[in-house]
Amino acid sequence: MTMNNLYHISSLLLLLFAVNSTCAQTITTIAGGGTSAADGVPATTARFVQPQSAEQSFHGDVHVTSGYFYGSRVVKQNSLIYNFAGNGALGYSGDGGLAT
Repeated sequence: MTMNNLYHISSLLLLLFAVNSTCAQTITTIAGGGTSAADGVPATTARFVQPQSAEQSFHGDVHVTSGYFYGSRVVKQNSLIYNFAGNGALGYSGDGGLAT
């Protein structure tokens, strides 16, 4: 993924789009639209439910939060998606533990 893209979450379509920063006429689906909840699969095969926000990290990965799955997923620069934080269950286990 290119740095400085504008990312847009569609809560209705359950998709993550990237708008090219050098050519604002280009929009690309980079994640969502599929049925998979697995790690290491192409991001366009991933399933999103109630996606809420997307932010690009300094390294170019895009982090997507989900209100339904109580967690965050990350789309790596190789276009594969992974669970980043949260275990899918509502709750809090205290400080100092694992993020997943």
